[in-house]
Amino acid sequence: MADEQNQSTVEIRDTFQAEQELFGQTDIWRVRIWGINALGLLHRRSADLITILRNGGMVEVLLLDPESAEFRKRRDAEEKRKGKVSNRLLTEMEASIAILRDVLNLMLHEHEHDIDTLKNQFQIRLSDRRADTSYLFVETPESKSLLYRKIPRPSQPAAGASESNFLSVTGGGESAEYTRKLRLFYDYWAEAKVVSSKYLRSNLEIVSPRKSDAPHIYSQAMELHRQHRLHEASTLYSTVLRLEKPGKPSEEQVDLARRFLPRVCTTKREPFNLKDFVVLIHPNQTKRLLGYHLIWEDDIDFLTDNDPADHEIVWVKYSKDLKVEGAWSYWHGKTLLTSTAVPDANANNFRIKVNVQWGKHGSLLEGWQEKIGVDAAVPGYPDFEQLEFSRLSKERHLAEGYYADRWPKRFEGELDDFIDFPVEIDLEGKLDKHEMIFVSRYTNAVISQWCVPYNIAPKVDWPEDAIA
Repeated sequence: MADEQNQSTVEIRDTFQAEQELFGQTDIWRVRIWGINALGLLHRRSADLITILRNGGMVEVLLLDPESAEFRKRRDAEEKRKGKVSNRLLTEMEASIAILRDVLNLMLHEHEHDIDTLKNQFQIRLSDRRADTSYLFVETPESKSLLYRKIPRPSQPAAGASESNFLSVTGGGESAEYTRKLRLFYDYWAEAKVVSSKYLRSNLEIVSPRKSDAPHIYSQAMELHRQHRLHEASTLYSTVLRLEKPGKPSEEQVDLARRFLPRVCTTKREPFNLKDFVVLIHPNQTKRLLGYHLIWEDDIDFLTDNDPADHEIVWVKYSKDLKVEGAWSYWHGKTLLTSTAVPDANANNFRIKVNVQWGKHGSLLEGWQEKIGVDAAVPGYPDFEQLEFSRLSKERHLAEGYYADRWPKRFEGELDDFIDFPVEIDLEGKLDKHEMIFVSRYTNAVISQWCVPYNIAPKVDWPEDAIA
């Protein structure tokens, strides 16, 4: 078939020989792969993709979204027999994602590429539109080549799979056919779902893991946990705790946990009780760090988030002479540090003061007014979420249902009531009741697997500046 612009032709070529020829080029700067799952191509050419990425090239992969109606339609046509499916197509898709994950991990950890640079070079998207043809675009400074073939319909045998159409444009020429198919690729690409590098790095299972693998496995578990993929996260958390079993605290460590118990105070109108209380002691004794994990019954704004609790944290660093040396609290995704928390604690039997935001339970470390405003950001600290008195005094985030109807619809009171915290929680009584004190760096794994029978949102394990 002649091309009108430069007389390039579409040839019928052996698929594997043509692939070998294309990837045998030494100056490839861009590859685009498009198909249902492209498993065979990815399996054969993953090493070539790594080489291209290492040389600064780009790789774009477009696959059929396994959550789409089009994927299910194809799965049912190929697999469904008397209401049963083999899940072969889904398994093949998982294998393709695993190969792409392997490429990413090798680039990050063996070839030491930076993730922010790599995510611009290496992109994967999932399309919900029907895929009739598989495509491989390979570009070098001197040529543009395209290898493509019709994907057999589910009712057809995969006849002719060893042969593909091959089109090559060299010397800076143009091809209407190449341009048309490339434009089609980008039409699908623009509407497709982006697979984030964070997702691609998750779900990593290590065969026969060693203790040195624990931090990496834990990071994967945390990412899965954030996505509410709880079964997978729990499996990896269990692996982490098997590799680094949490320690039982010594009598001296229990005394330390009690000595530095924070003073936790709420408003008179706080609608939720403290559900559970867990103390984590950092295993590196030179850090002298304690984490006090406060688990409230829920968050007034988030009935429907599938977290039947509200996980907040207060951290204490103590000195060799057993005084408070550092204090931090978790505040809506930020670590709060103030100038007055430590001296105030040392003046009050070494117990730091923490006030609890009504209904939402953000932990307001003594001196919080330095960085957190009531309804507006404090100058110099725009990233700290405000107390939101005006909103909460009008309405919380709306939800319908049994519990939603029984929770307060708003804060009933004036501003003075909203920032008055006269009710102290009996943390010592909570600690006496269950004595959940453990020695471990992996706080979310310990709480999720050993302490509570419900899901908590995973939070920062330890303050970064304290660990440093």
